[in-house]
Amino acid sequence: MGVLVRICATSDALLVALGVAGAQFLTSTLPGFQSVMLWGGVAFLLVYGALRFRAAFKGGVALVPMASDPVPMRRVVAIWLAFT
Repeated sequence: MGVLVRICATSDALLVALGVAGAQFLTSTLPGFQSVMLWGGVAFLLVYGALRFRAAFKGGVALVPMASDPVPMRRVVAIWLAFT
């Protein structure tokens, strides 16, 4: 399990750093980019929040774990890296 935590922490740190550097570059290059991202983020959060709020009260869906054989750690790490 520690391997997966290290993979997540490292990839998250790298992706956040790249995102911040890219956003800083774009805001310095394109004057209106910051406003577009601000209001785009506001719109996204409002719509996403409303959809999740509605889904929480609607209910009817639950995650049910399936019985399966154990998966080798190498395969879990490979899948984890593919998603990252």
